[in-house]
Amino acid sequence: MRLDSGLSLQQEVGWDRATVRAARLLAAAQDQPFLVTSPDLLAHQLARWQDNFPLVRPSASASAHQKTLEALHLLGVPITFTNKPELAKLSELGGHLATATFANSCKLSSQLKAAKANGVGSVFCDSVDELEKIKKFHPNAKILIELSKGPSADCFSSGSGATAKEALLILAESRRLELNVVGIALGLLNMGQEEELPAVVESLTKVRALVEEAEAEGHILSELHLGRLCRGGTVPSLTYTSGVHAALACVADMALQADASHWLVAPTVTLAAKVIATRTPRDPSMPIQYYINDGVFGAFSGVLAGEAVVAPMPLGGGRNRRGLTCRLLEAEILGPSGDELDVVAEEVLLPQLQEGDWLLFPCLGAASLQEFGEVQAIEGSREGGLRLKQAREMTEGVLPIELAWAQNTIMQNISVSMAGEEDKRKKGEEEGACADAGKELEELELGKTFIWEDC
Repeated sequence: MRLDSGLSLQQEVGWDRATVRAARLLAAAQDQPFLVTSPDLLAHQLARWQDNFPLVRPSASASAHQKTLEALHLLGVPITFTNKPELAKLSELGGHLATATFANSCKLSSQLKAAKANGVGSVFCDSVDELEKIKKFHPNAKILIELSKGPSADCFSSGSGATAKEALLILAESRRLELNVVGIALGLLNMGQEEELPAVVESLTKVRALVEEAEAEGHILSELHLGRLCRGGTVPSLTYTSGVHAALACVADMALQADASHWLVAPTVTLAAKVIATRTPRDPSMPIQYYINDGVFGAFSGVLAGEAVVAPMPLGGGRNRRGLTCRLLEAEILGPSGDELDVVAEEVLLPQLQEGDWLLFPCLGAASLQEFGEVQAIEGSREGGLRLKQAREMTEGVLPIELAWAQNTIMQNISVSMAGEEDKRKKGEEEGACADAGKELEELELGKTFIWEDC
């Protein structure tokens, strides 16, 4: 539940004025949901991670958008991947992937061959049978034994991971095959809440016991992949972070790494969705219902997997903006499908909204942006650079246009590739319309016939 923080829109989502202004303009010009990305926040989130978990090196998943992966690569964040398409994305970054980890315990032979060809340094393993494939197709890999997360609550999931007893068998077989087992993958899936601390302590105690038992058999395990310690979009409490630090004391002699994908990437993407209908219940104790133009069968698919959505905030100006009041009401946000499962968020506090208003949903960048479909996006930064972009569509009569803001200067680049005299005439009209590069942004008409493309 979100309480009124008293912060401005810019303070809450971390945008500069140019980004806020462009988002409002795009919302006023069309009806489709769009994304606002802030790649510069990656470095900020990395610094916050180091403040909260200085002993643990953060890693990120290759499921992120390609440009996000490039930024993470430049920041020196190691990447984990689970399949061949994600490996292909990583290979586009160039160079060897010595710090990358193939975090899948059941790998195809072709995947291992590709991993070796790209110089992938580490692989997960949870069975003796898997060692045979590693020996044959990637014998120089550093192996991390993936431990079981316990019985799965999902009856359709076979789960993965080895028990402590199976881990010792893997160690024995690795010695026979002359393979290099260097550590353990624990697989935590924490949200960053204080009540999760006892499980963290118990898991690390078991790891310590396994490390000592392995050492007695002549195996030195020096690396530990913890899994996810917390999610992005929240500030972990001092009790949680200090508790994690205390628990890590028993494995302080190991090189520690954790999955920080959500922490690093999620805050860099905000989704703007339009209110397409409202419903006020007759019972005043019931929440008001707002229907938006995206739902759990689209951008909010994670809700079906039990992931919580960060409470939204209105995209608007001051307190007297149209369709809003200062009073906060309990609300429920529903998707457009009409399906009973299409519930985006429950028990959120929002001002009174009307059809046509827009809501912002922060922290939606953990998944690949391709999952959002062909939605429009605004790429902004704290330095004032901003682009509107959307994948090109092969639609006759549609003008691909890119708008770029450089502080207070508006630069307009129009690319037209259409056949026929009518199209040439349109091109000439558009070029003439853009002759005055200094005209105010509000004067530019952005209709549904325009597509903003990534250059």
